[in-house]
Amino acid sequence: MLNYSLVNLNADIVLDQNGRWESADGSRTYIMSWDEEPLSGWSMDLDKDGNDAVAFKVNDNTLQYIVYGSFGIEDSHIKWDEIDISLDDSTIAENTEGPQHIANITGTFIAWDEYDPEVDNLTYTITGGPDASMFEIVGSMLHLATGVSADYETKNQLVVELTATNSMGLYYSEDFTVNVTDVVDSLTGTDLLTGTSQHDQFDGLSGVLEINGLSGIDVVNYDLSTQEITFTSKNNQIAIQDSNYRQETLYNIERINFTDKSYALDLGGNAGIAAKIIIATFGSDSLNTYMSAALSLVDTGSSLDSLCDLVIQNGFIENAIGSTDITDFVTEIYTNAMGRVPTSLESAILTGYSDKGTHTKTDLLKLAANSSQVESQITENSVDLIGVAGNTDGEMLALLI
Repeated sequence: MLNYSLVNLNADIVLDQNGRWESADGSRTYIMSWDEEPLSGWSMDLDKDGNDAVAFKVNDNTLQYIVYGSFGIEDSHIKWDEIDISLDDSTIAENTEGPQHIANITGTFIAWDEYDPEVDNLTYTITGGPDASMFEIVGSMLHLATGVSADYETKNQLVVELTATNSMGLYYSEDFTVNVTDVVDSLTGTDLLTGTSQHDQFDGLSGVLEINGLSGIDVVNYDLSTQEITFTSKNNQIAIQDSNYRQETLYNIERINFTDKSYALDLGGNAGIAAKIIIATFGSDSLNTYMSAALSLVDTGSSLDSLCDLVIQNGFIENAIGSTDITDFVTEIYTNAMGRVPTSLESAILTGYSDKGTHTKTDLLKLAANSSQVESQITENSVDLIGVAGNTDGEMLALLI
């Protein structure tokens, strides 16, 4: 990598038709005499006295830059600066916690003339890259930073920019990719928290790699806000990582609580039942309002049928619409479930069920709650902890409690 000190001389240089160029005041004239280009698009010149060598590049008949070097007219060789960086390794095993050696850095600086190369000492720094905070320089070695560990499932390639600087301040920067290798986890008793058949409570990020709630309604509580953590997918399960790269994977967990938000993960279980009755009774806009209360009933044994009975016995829908008329009742639950008011024919059919005594209000509410349209509304109103709800991007759906 050739490094030149570039001087913009657009305003001061004139290029004539014979390929000569001179400074505007006419004090120096440079004649092309070098037949090799040290860099694509560049040519070498020496001045009329044969004392200085320069590299120049011409765009639109304008000399844009020159680079001063040294030219020995007797030896006929040129001198320039060259810096390069390389790593002797580019891998790190996942779950290895820093400080951890990754690679030795080799840098080359040559103040080069072809007969007498001179090597200069280099210093190395981290100057950029999306994962710069995960690394540190120790002497001439690249290390994983103290307290940091890489995780293959979260990110299997880490990018960092390294810069080598010589004693005169010339520098060269290059991006390097460190590959994270996958390690098959072998869990011990201290790596895994296992629940019971009851409703279990766990403290999150307490030093284990996995939490398995087994059966029951199991809850993991975190002493962090959702702004301080990242949701990822590991083994098709939710994994949670904080800013210090502590991570754990959750299995058979129904609820997760943070300091600012709580999520219900069991959309195919109790959370789904609670959402169905709320949408059919009050509409999807009321999910956040009633989810906590509905979940407490379902978690303590209430079924969808019993919740429908509870709604009808307490007149929740009639109170909301201010009417006990069966047509108004049908219109309300149909609109909540389908997202539109029923047609005259649809209303007549459903109210006819009630008039004939074949369906009670509880039966009609259950029909609405179990409809595919309500299922779709649950998905639409869910939070995708991994990506975007409804997209096949590793989605992990949850409902806000």
